[in-house]
Amino acid sequence: MNEARIAKVQPSTLSAGFRWQTVHWLRGLLVLGFVITPFYPLSFGANTPTPKEVLVLNSFADPRIDDPLKALKAAVRGRFQGPVNFQVEPLESQRLDDPAYEQTLSKALAYYYAGKKMDVVVVYSFPALRFALAHRKDIFPGVPIVFSDVYPGRIESQKLPPEVTGVTVTGDVRGSVELAFRLHPETKNVALVTGATQFEQYWLRVFHEEFPFRDKANLIDLVGLPPDQLMTQVLQLPPRTLVFIQMIPEASVQPAIDVFDAMAMISQRFPLYCIYADYCVGRGGVGGSFPDYTAINAKTANLVARVLSGEKAEKIPVVHDSGGRPVVDWRQLRHWNIPESALPAGSIVLYREPNLWDRYRKFVLVGIAILILQTLLILGLLKQRANRRAVEQSLVASNKELKRSEAVLRESENRFRRVADTAPVLIWMSGTDQHFTFLNQGWLIFTGRSMEQELGEGWVSGVHPDDLENCLRIYSAAFDARAGFEREYRLSRFDGEYRWILDFGTPRFESDGTFCGYIGSCVDISERKLSEASLQNLSGRLIRAQEEERSRIARELHDDFSQRMALLSIGLVQLWKRLPPSEEEERARVWEMQQRSQDMTDDMHSLSHKLHSSKLELVGLVSALHGLCQELSEKYKIDIQFSACELPFNVPKDVALCLFRVTQESLGNVIKHSQANSACVELGANGSGVSLRITDAGRGFDPDVSNPYAGIGLAGMRERLRLIGGRLSINSEPLRGTEILAEVPLCTSPNETHASLQTAKGREL
Repeated sequence: MNEARIAKVQPSTLSAGFRWQTVHWLRGLLVLGFVITPFYPLSFGANTPTPKEVLVLNSFADPRIDDPLKALKAAVRGRFQGPVNFQVEPLESQRLDDPAYEQTLSKALAYYYAGKKMDVVVVYSFPALRFALAHRKDIFPGVPIVFSDVYPGRIESQKLPPEVTGVTVTGDVRGSVELAFRLHPETKNVALVTGATQFEQYWLRVFHEEFPFRDKANLIDLVGLPPDQLMTQVLQLPPRTLVFIQMIPEASVQPAIDVFDAMAMISQRFPLYCIYADYCVGRGGVGGSFPDYTAINAKTANLVARVLSGEKAEKIPVVHDSGGRPVVDWRQLRHWNIPESALPAGSIVLYREPNLWDRYRKFVLVGIAILILQTLLILGLLKQRANRRAVEQSLVASNKELKRSEAVLRESENRFRRVADTAPVLIWMSGTDQHFTFLNQGWLIFTGRSMEQELGEGWVSGVHPDDLENCLRIYSAAFDARAGFEREYRLSRFDGEYRWILDFGTPRFESDGTFCGYIGSCVDISERKLSEASLQNLSGRLIRAQEEERSRIARELHDDFSQRMALLSIGLVQLWKRLPPSEEEERARVWEMQQRSQDMTDDMHSLSHKLHSSKLELVGLVSALHGLCQELSEKYKIDIQFSACELPFNVPKDVALCLFRVTQESLGNVIKHSQANSACVELGANGSGVSLRITDAGRGFDPDVSNPYAGIGLAGMRERLRLIGGRLSINSEPLRGTEILAEVPLCTSPNETHASLQTAKGREL
């Protein structure tokens, strides 16, 4: 802790050239100031805030003492948003012991600052704080006070006024003594050099109280001696003595030998340490344990800025900074042969002289870099010469290899052309611009056109107009993705007939991965298309024949067998009535036969309805689906919910029958395989068609895997929907239920749509 921190005076290192540049820049700034001064009030004067006024009382006034408030001023201005004016009054703490001088100084300051509004008073070290507290009502009444660098023991015994706050610092006297004994373990005596002022006497008592080595060393006090007598006493000190000094020079007194001269002479004979302040470091002192004054100034500046911003000082608690850090002079370590390894961890070493490496490091590094560069250039030239010879030799060899490669390439190209021309497929190649660059002889024979007519985009003219857009779309999308593709389109043959072509395209790449176009092959699939159309037509005829047969069987069951069973049931009832009551066994047997005939009649009705629902023709699709859901729900004890929107059009018979069969098959699968307790049937419609959705929350299945329970039901549903231009979607996962969606467009009637599709296919093929 430093209540009287003395600066380390260092010689100026400014060169003459730097001074000349500084004077040159200052002259320029003065000229610029004279130029802009007349305009300053016009542009900035109206918005400039009123500066804050800060009075600083420093306990020490010696000009050789570095002003510790320089950093404090900069820190305050950095934290407070606005201009701050400082008034600094250095006090000679030695003269404050005289009450008359103190009163005179108080009156002088009161006279000078009368009528001047101060916003805050900053006092540095305890002597200035004691003076400020004693005379604040006379000099600056009501102005808040912020103190800094004050030992806590100084203010513990007195109660500070409400408008006073600040930063206390614990002096590490014990740490300085322990550092000295660590570096000089053979010490037998400790001499304490100090003055006779109240300030110096206080620290004399603190040193005696905190001295930890009374059993290892004798204490010798040299108190209040003039410099000449002090030197005489020091010369008489015994060997293996450490000297601790705490003397504040008086600015107004200039003796032949002052405090700093005395420290320099003492340090030549004995190791010199400071009690708590670092002012002896750099003037012969080895060092000591001192607080971080940068942190202290930052904390003080923060308190001052808070007060200037309007915060009440009594609401700001006193901040304490504790602990010290070892600080030593490297030159004194060398003088007393103290190795740096003996220092505690975290010690700060000042005034370290640069060694040869530190002085000439830049020149050595530049020289080494130049040598390395020259070496690299020489090696590069040698390598370049060797590479040139190798390249010349390789060029000769590569020319021979190139000629052989060209011959092999020509042979390979000729072989490819022979294979392509004799292949029983149509082969084409294209470049990166999507234009055809080659077509084999099979393509030219098929189209009856020349190579010049087909190259580029000429082949497009042979594509059927209805297929051209889709053909080019697939081709362009594959080029963008650099992926293989497959497309079907109709291509004009040499006789003018359009034939269905299946085209496979594969991207081509160089060995380095460069894309160079596509190669493709085409086969005529017209016969396959005819076969597919025939199969689809046969499938449709089979389904229609099945529906007709089901309808015929349903009518037979309903109109013939059901009526006959009804007559049989009536005859059994009449026979039961004619039997006397005494024939109980016969009556029971007849009644049982009557009940069985009734059950057979109901089963025939149910089978007839399942084969062909008459409701579908009588009441329409919505009512038929609703009745089907109710019937299955009652028969199999499963909750089937049916919902339908109002259809804006009449559903054609083929569409209604298809959707009815899809619902029958789907609900049958739900009952047989899903193990679900409920299902939902939704019939919807929009402007383009009708949709049917059947969902359940059963065990589900994987549509992509062969399902042993599916049978031909799903295939039949798809085929029925295909015949009327619709499509079937299945969404299902194991343990996630199943959703079946059937969608049928109704732009034309189903029969007309189906017929037109078949007719168009027949014409195209």
